[in-house]
Amino acid sequence: MPGLLNMINITRLTLSHNKIQAVPPGLANLVNLEILNLFNNHITELPISLSQMPKLRILNVGMNRLDVLPRGFGAFPVLEVLDLTYNNLSEKNLPGNFFMMETLRALYLADNDFEYLPPEIGQLKNLQILVLRENDLVELPKEIGELTRLRELHIQGNRLTVLPPEIGNLDLVSNKAVFRMEFNPWVTPIGDQLQVGISHVMDYIRSETYRYVYNRHQSAKGPPPPIENDKNEICTVYGSGTTITTIRNWFKRFKVDNFDFKDEDCSDRPVTTNTDLIKAMLAENPRYNIQEIIDATNIE
Repeated sequence: MPGLLNMINITRLTLSHNKIQAVPPGLANLVNLEILNLFNNHITELPISLSQMPKLRILNVGMNRLDVLPRGFGAFPVLEVLDLTYNNLSEKNLPGNFFMMETLRALYLADNDFEYLPPEIGQLKNLQILVLRENDLVELPKEIGELTRLRELHIQGNRLTVLPPEIGNLDLVSNKAVFRMEFNPWVTPIGDQLQVGISHVMDYIRSETYRYVYNRHQSAKGPPPPIENDKNEICTVYGSGTTITTIRNWFKRFKVDNFDFKDEDCSDRPVTTNTDLIKAMLAENPRYNIQEIIDATNIE
């Protein structure tokens, strides 16, 4: 893309749905660029120079193959929206200054491999949208309660059993707020409140009763829920030995146009169903999550 790198006056660049494997460092020479969309490529690493772009407000590198971010990645001066959905990132490979992006308003980390969210998340004081669905999160830091401007929080499809009471500081039940927390192995009191509605969950989290339950749970500190969660319903459709983890692995392949099941071994029946449906769903909306794919393929 040598000619492209000379177009210094462009403000928006979309290179999504290609098979780009490397982002040239020279892309940072596009000093007027405000929106960069690299969604759905084969990118395994990003250049350090990217975070030096002076006007970049929106960066979408979702649905790639990132398992690490470059040193100094958090140095973006005016970045407002960062989409890292559908990669292989975890808390272990975030650069030290990742949570120093003070201008960030929306952070999408869904469908990655996070087990813990660093407490530095509390530094993102302007954050309004935080999407953490479909990771392996086993707990959230209390510092998340410092994000007082947060109006959307998505934590569904993790391994969470309790929430820090500090989440009660947030306004997640107003008309414009969104709080999604289903498909987690919640302790019974939270699960019961969730059946009634999010507002009941928030009221319960703010209660002294919950603080007692939370502190007792933290003191006991048993092992976290396992990553693999076998479901009979999955085996009914796809054969014995098929788990949520297996479905996740398939889903990650589908995202890079790999519909090969040859290395999967399900003894009861061959895996031949629903791939066309999954392909159609992803073509219609690449942001479908694991649970939505499972639901659409008749797994309840």
